[in-house]
Amino acid sequence: MKLYQEQLSSLHDISFDSSRQCFMTESKVKVYNFDEVKRVYTNSLNLSEEVCSSCDGLYWSDELNLLIEFKNGRNFTAKEIQFKILNSLLIINDINSYPISKMRDNLEFILVYNSENRPISDEERIQYQKVTNDIIEMSEHRHTICKHFLKKANREYVRFGLDNFKGLYFSDVHTYDIKEFKQWLDIHSML
Repeated sequence: MKLYQEQLSSLHDISFDSSRQCFMTESKVKVYNFDEVKRVYTNSLNLSEEVCSSCDGLYWSDELNLLIEFKNGRNFTAKEIQFKILNSLLIINDINSYPISKMRDNLEFILVYNSENRPISDEERIQYQKVTNDIIEMSEHRHTICKHFLKKANREYVRFGLDNFKGLYFSDVHTYDIKEFKQWLDIHSML
């Protein structure tokens, strides 16, 4: 990543939602603005940055590697996020000569979303029901309670079907709403 030092930015800056004119985090932690890394990378191949999508940020250190995507709106799909992940992984692989087997052991993914704009869907309730063999009421409060008990059991509730990428491409996968992401950053004070 040494060739991309000019693309370092704060989490705060890369979390900016231009359509709503707001930031999703106040964190000043330095990360690679991966949209900019993608731009430089594709331009170096004499291609437009429009040829592929990418996640928003990449935190890269000896202790922790994170690929981060911020989604503030309500109109995004799991497929869109998966496509961004796959494109980003290919770029990371090429830039760092970093094979998937190393990513699987050393790279985590975090999706930060706005739970007010994207409450739990009926499809997610059904998915949770299949995984846990639990009957779910149609209630946002039930979602909150489920997340609470999963945390007590040292398990996370991963939304949008992204848990399928854990063990395939990432050592861990997280989906945090804005508040949960702030708590995660507070716990991981090394960031």
